[in-house]
Amino acid sequence: MASAPASPARQLRESTAQRVEPEELGLVCRAFPTNQVQRMVRDGVITDAVTVACLGLLMLHGLL
Repeated sequence: MASAPASPARQLRESTAQRVEPEELGLVCRAFPTNQVQRMVRDGVITDAVTVACLGLLMLHGLL
């Protein structure tokens, strides 16, 4: 049994609203050189447990 072709969405418009979770307020996303990120962790600038753990695993596996 053949299914009916999907009809294209109509009257769509791009949203200008950004949904930000409360814990994301004030976050800034930028690229940094690896050595600078490692220094930022050592100096206590980066303290997010998930980020620090991820960096540690990458270093442990020789990927950084």
